Amino acid sequence: MSLATRGLVWSGLCGWVGALLLAGEPAPARFRLEAEEVIVNKEALRKDRMTPVTWNFWTTDKDAEKKWSGCGMVVQSPPVKADRASPEEGAPPLRVVLPLPDEGPWDIRVVGPHRPIGYSEDGVTYRRLQGSPYLARGYRSASREFVCWFDDLYAAERPERRGSTYLDYFEVTRPSGIDAVRH
Repeated sequence: MSLATRGLVWSGLCGWVGALLLAGEPAPARFRLEAEEVIVNKEALRKDRMTPVTWNFWTTDKDAEKKWSGCGMVVQSPPVKADRASPEEGAPPLRVVLPLPDEGPWDIRVVGPHRPIGYSEDGVTYRRLQGSPYLARGYRSASREFVCWFDDLYAAERPERRGSTYLDYFEVTRPSGIDAVRH
């Protein structure tokens, strides 16, 4: 099944890497995929509208071009004031599918969650994630994709730092080691 039939939408100049992958062009050893372009369940997003039960696809942030990649757009969670008991509370988990140009190996890193966010590789078990960590090192996939979920489950430890978290983009790179394995 092609990426286009899975409902992934690639937008203009901001999605140039995605367009290259869809066209079958070779990908560079390092590339970015914008978060808003690889979220499969787009019904979980509202454009430029914050609600307690949806994610905000934020395109109107002041000075956004200085803060965010992808033409100044970012995916923003509802404010999280306390840890949530389950993914059913708050906004729905975001299902992300990253297209990969070949079976790998690939190192995959998320950029944007400066506050804690829930991360899952199976959509069931979540762990706290913060900063710009690697989601996988030396990842290999016969299906040529990386699937994961993000949820607004976790609040910052210190109350004065609580609020929304963000998904900006995913960075995909070739690892330098020859015999890389999934991390």
